[in-house]
Amino acid sequence: MKSSRPLELRDEEGISLLTHCIEGLSKTMEDCVPRHIVDIISQLNKSVRNLDRDVCGVFCVYCLFKLLLEAIIQYIYISSMNIEDPIAYVRKRSRNYASFSATMIKRLRNIHGSKKKWILKTYLKISKFVHPSDIVWTSTIYLDVELAKEILDVILYVLVHAIRSGVLDKDCTNLDVLRSLAEKCKFNESLKLLSR
Repeated sequence: MKSSRPLELRDEEGISLLTHCIEGLSKTMEDCVPRHIVDIISQLNKSVRNLDRDVCGVFCVYCLFKLLLEAIIQYIYISSMNIEDPIAYVRKRSRNYASFSATMIKRLRNIHGSKKKWILKTYLKISKFVHPSDIVWTSTIYLDVELAKEILDVILYVLVHAIRSGVLDKDCTNLDVLRSLAEKCKFNESLKLLSR
């Protein structure tokens, strides 16, 4: 994992940037995704804002980032399959403890293999912080601003790709608004996709 600047609790600039990006993503996604995903984003925004006052702090933020990433990929994967009752499908997969799997990343339609690899690597990076890995055992955990931005970049990238490929309704959001958000938050991969 490449090193980046960890977010210390008094890093107001980092918190401000993340909350701005999360709020922007929330506003652009609210008409594209189900309510439960919007609720996750809302809770993530609250947790980042209250990072210095929250008991579970950084761990909650990492868990919410992972949950958001899984939920958006799961939603787009299921939407691309044109399943009549998505909730029943998720419930059925949950019985086998497979409501989300890395295979869903692999099977995202119309996304190049190198981008799928980037998405999977980002997913694995965030997973290190929510499982009892060596990082949790040996380190003081800080919120990695660059990793948080990368996760949001992945989410925006997958969302834009789903809109452009017709998996999600093209009228759910304005791509110019998404491009503006990608520029402000410096979401490099999403910006490249939106510039095409």
